[in-house]
Amino acid sequence: MPSTGAQIRPEPPVEPEVLSFGPKAPTPNRRRTSALVGVVLGVVLAGLGVWRLLPARPADFTAEDLSGVYAGMVRSDGQNEVSTLDRTNTHPSRLTVSPASCTVLFAQTEGNAFPAAAIDGVSTYWLNEGPVSISLFTYRYADTKTAEREYRSLSDALPGCISAGSVMVNRQPVRLRQLATAADRGSPPQLAYVSQNPRDRGRFATQVFQLNNTVTWQYRYDYARGAYDPTASQQLTQSLLVQMKAIQALHS
Repeated sequence: MPSTGAQIRPEPPVEPEVLSFGPKAPTPNRRRTSALVGVVLGVVLAGLGVWRLLPARPADFTAEDLSGVYAGMVRSDGQNEVSTLDRTNTHPSRLTVSPASCTVLFAQTEGNAFPAAAIDGVSTYWLNEGPVSISLFTYRYADTKTAEREYRSLSDALPGCISAGSVMVNRQPVRLRQLATAADRGSPPQLAYVSQNPRDRGRFATQVFQLNNTVTWQYRYDYARGAYDPTASQQLTQSLLVQMKAIQALHS
């Protein structure tokens, strides 16, 4: 008779253990992530290298910087009369201008006003240098953007005041004429104009430029015969710019 005992099934074969070393192979997604991180890191490092090779923006001027600049601006007799400008020692002159939009062209020259946004400034002068008297002054602002706005207000106002034909300054008719400037390469933009009463031989010549957080004015009363020659004015402006850039180079 057949056996009635339970059938014994054979045990399944045991897989041999395999000892492995090293990390698990990355999945395709992890490979892509690693490659992307490498690309981004490379771009950042390349940008950092280019940034370090770019020249640094010149530093803004301090009050001490301007004093150093003006110490080198001497007259033909070797003397130097330098004054510090602030709100307490600046005394505005009577000034009425029509149209009122042209006031900005005369406020710091004929009006001797201290700009509302300026912090301080430095000035010097050359009186009776032949047929001309000269004032040179630089106002310092909190930052470059503020000085740019100040300069832009002048450059925006001048064309309209010239096209007006005549501007009334302290109830006297004045005609404005813009002058070309011969700035050296690398110099900031400059604005130059002459204002003159048709009944007066004397004329007032103004030259302005903005450099970083400063705006500089050169103001001349010229009573020489014949047409106005701007050469000397341009030479003085360029001389001042050389001094200012030399001070900036010290910061670099």
